[in-house]
Amino acid sequence: MLFAALYLYHTVIRKNIIRQGVQRTDTLCEILPVSATSSITGYQDIDYIVNAAAGQTMTVKMKSNINSNYFLVYGPGNTETALYSSETGEQTWTTTLTQSGDHTIRVYLMCSAVRNNVKPNFTVTVTVKGGAAAKQGDALVPGTKFNATSIIDAALTPDVAIGSTKAAVGAIRYANGDAELHITNAKKQERIFRYNKFTGKFTSVFPEGWKLETTRSGEYDWIVSVNDQEYYKIPEAVIVGG
Repeated sequence: MLFAALYLYHTVIRKNIIRQGVQRTDTLCEILPVSATSSITGYQDIDYIVNAAAGQTMTVKMKSNINSNYFLVYGPGNTETALYSSETGEQTWTTTLTQSGDHTIRVYLMCSAVRNNVKPNFTVTVTVKGGAAAKQGDALVPGTKFNATSIIDAALTPDVAIGSTKAAVGAIRYANGDAELHITNAKKQERIFRYNKFTGKFTSVFPEGWKLETTRSGEYDWIVSVNDQEYYKIPEAVIVGG
C-alpha cells in the first residue's frame, strides 16, 4: 500500500523514444534498438511511450548506476496495473504483447534513494520485433495481401463534402480485432492507418506521426480526419468483415 500511495506525489515527464530508429515493414513498424539516457531526482517519474501491436515482441532493458532505480511497464490505456516491475524481477524484460497501442515504460526511484538525495543516471533501451498476429480463417482477396478491399468516400480539402471524391482501401485484419488500412486517394497518395480495437481509434502509420481524429458516423462507419485537411469514411465492415 505504501508503494501505491507513493505515486500520488510523483511528477510524470512523458517522453517518446520511438520516433527515432523506426522502420516500416509491409504490415507494422519494427522498432530497432532505441535508447534514451537521462537522470531522475526525487519523486519524479519519467514515462517513455512505445506504440506497438499485439503479437509483436517487445524487449525493455535498463542500466543504472544505482540499485534503487527501476522501471514499470503498462499496457495501453492502463497506468494503474503494471504488466511488469523490475523491482521484483530483472532489469531486462521480454514479452509477446497481447494488446495494441501505446505502452508506457515508467522509470522511478525507490524511497530510500529519494531520502538520500541520490540522482542516478540511467539508459532505457527498447526493441520491438515481428508483425501482429494475423486473423485466422479470414481469406485474402485474390492477388492481394488484404482481407478486404473497397472504395470509400473521401474529401481531400476541408471545404468540400465527404464523398466529393473516392479512395481505394485494403484492410489487413488481425486476430485481436485490430486492423491496418492501406488507402490510396484520388491524388494517388498513400495513407496507412492503424485501427486499435481497444481504443476504437485510428493512428497514422504512414506518413508517420500525422494527426488523426476519429469520430463515429452513424452506427456502422467512422470518419477519420487527417491533419484537419483530408477526410475518409471507413465502413465498419472493412475492419471486422460481414
